[in-house]
Formats: sequence, C-alpha cells, structure tokens
Amino acid sequence: MMKVFKYNLKVYYEDTDFGGIVYHANYLKYFERARSELIYSLGYSNKKLLDKHNVLIAVKTCNVDFKKPAKFEDKITVFTKIKSNT
Repeated sequence: MMKVFKYNLKVYYEDTDFGGIVYHANYLKYFERARSELIYSLGYSNKKLLDKHNVLIAVKTCNVDFKKPAKFEDKITVFTKIKSNT
C-alpha cells in the first residue's frame, strides 16, 4: 500500500463565507489540489498521464465528515493516498 501524502495549505479569504469559515464545497478543491500534488510527487501530471499513457485518474467516492471548521488564515493539512489502481 502506498504511503500517505501530506499537502499543506493556508485558508484564504476567498475560501470563506461571511463568517470567516471555509465554505463546505471548497474542501473538495483542497482535496483535488492534494490529489494533483500527490501525482506530481510521483513524477507525473494529469496531462502527462493522459497524453503519454491515455490514463485519467478518477475519483470514485468522496465522503466528508466535518469535525471542526477551518477558518480564515488557518493552516491545514490534507492527507491523501492512492487506494487502488483499478
């Protein structure tokens, strides 16, 4: 099994609602950035995989449990890994 990849980011004003809390849909953007950075860390890119290998890595399932809100200027870490190659 592949090790877990860590992606650190900072919450910007544009990510938040009027109360300074990250709008729920923006977490999906963070997840996508982390997924792309994982692919880059392996020496690939989404474009390179498509152009050279005719492969796209799709997200099959996404479940989110909101435990604590992220707020404006928080620093957060997204953990991701490749679970399966099929």
